[in-house]
Amino acid sequence: MKRAVADLAKNLSRREKQVFKLLGDGKSAVEIRSRLRLGTKTVENYRFRLKQKLGATNIYQLVRLAVLWRQKVFPRPPLMRRVFAAAHRLSPREKQVLGLIGQGKRTIEIGNQLRLSRNTVQEYCTRAKQKLGAANIYQLVRMAVVWRERDHSAFSGES
Repeated sequence: MKRAVADLAKNLSRREKQVFKLLGDGKSAVEIRSRLRLGTKTVENYRFRLKQKLGATNIYQLVRLAVLWRQKVFPRPPLMRRVFAAAHRLSPREKQVLGLIGQGKRTIEIGNQLRLSRNTVQEYCTRAKQKLGAANIYQLVRMAVVWRERDHSAFSGES
């Protein structure tokens, strides 16, 4: 797995790697557009191509792959400290939802698995973003992946 993660960006163009790296940093499409001085449609095209090249079926899976790659190539311990320091504020259900986000699942899939409405899942995500200090869903996914990779048992998404 470690080798596969490290090799993820091997066949990507320079610009695709830049977009992939920013996704791994938890940046939204608007932030990527601004940082790289690209148009909205161009960023969407890069994200679409990255999903195709890397076999991700949705944006959450793509962000998960980007975070894993980012950790292997450019480790960032401060994020780990921030996530674990704030973890005690999360409810058990928020941890469960976050664990499933860390697996790359969409809100509708999480709702089906936990027998919750999509709005309820989104509310848990909103609360978790506030408690963890995430600015957007991409940063929340990034934090979920970091935590899940570090402590799989506490973040398995199972009851």
